[in-house]
Amino acid sequence: MLFRLCLWLLAKRIQYLTDTHPQFQQLIARRACVISFELANSSACRYFEFKWGKVNSEAKRHSHASLSFQISSAKDFRYLLWIMAKDPHNKSQMITLIRQAKIRFAGDMSQLTWFMQIADYFAPQSFAAKSSDTAEQIQP
Repeated sequence: MLFRLCLWLLAKRIQYLTDTHPQFQQLIARRACVISFELANSSACRYFEFKWGKVNSEAKRHSHASLSFQISSAKDFRYLLWIMAKDPHNKSQMITLIRQAKIRFAGDMSQLTWFMQIADYFAPQSFAAKSSDTAEQIQP
């Protein structure tokens, strides 16, 4: 349930950025790909289809995703979202989760680089400043 909620909120944030943020719009205007997320036990999934400036998202598996994220647990995903919101430019915690095999990827790794670029926009501006002490409390 937590994983589904986090992905639904991410879908809402991406849609908001698509509708209102010019720099985000420029980044997605040049891309056509499908990025999917799913729990390792396949109990929940969602995909995001970026198609030349438009975004579609559905809570189901996409058969031909360009890049797939497989997350070990909802708790790890929540932690990843929290640390990315706290400091979107610091990717070291994500690399740690990859090394620990809590996040796995399949597909086109160039899409991963692009997705990390747009992920910098996912956190609200005020969130990083307000959450400086709290991220240490949330551990995977």
